[in-house]
Amino acid sequence: MDRTSIIQVETPTTIAMVKATVPGFTVEQAFDAWTEPEKLAAWWPQRVALLPNSDSAVGAEYVLEWPLMSWTLRGTYLAWERPWLLAFIWKWDHEPDLPMRTVVIRFGQRQENGVDIVIVHGVYSDAAREREDRQSHIDGWI
Repeated sequence: MDRTSIIQVETPTTIAMVKATVPGFTVEQAFDAWTEPEKLAAWWPQRVALLPNSDSAVGAEYVLEWPLMSWTLRGTYLAWERPWLLAFIWKWDHEPDLPMRTVVIRFGQRQENGVDIVIVHGVYSDAAREREDRQSHIDGWI
């Protein structure tokens, strides 16, 4: 039985990159799992407080919440090209000293039934706190 696999891709320390291979999904289904509130809340945030529901979401804001941990993630969409590309900036409310980060997600249909998803996250400086944040994002995605 095929299983989802997620690996870190070696990159310069200014970015973090992971690649996931997800069997059993079309590229459209994978994109929708990131952009439709009910589908996103099924695997990531406990609550989707705001998420645009349009293919013209560039510039729209989003808010994701984890009430049990008192976490809120806010950002703005930079690219929304269904089903191949999604990009946004994010910032956690509980980490006000860290800068906004950019996340770029590319979806690619595999020959067999499944999807490759590449997530690029950054930009990070070489400061110790930035290195920790980069590693926490890699660990979180994996």
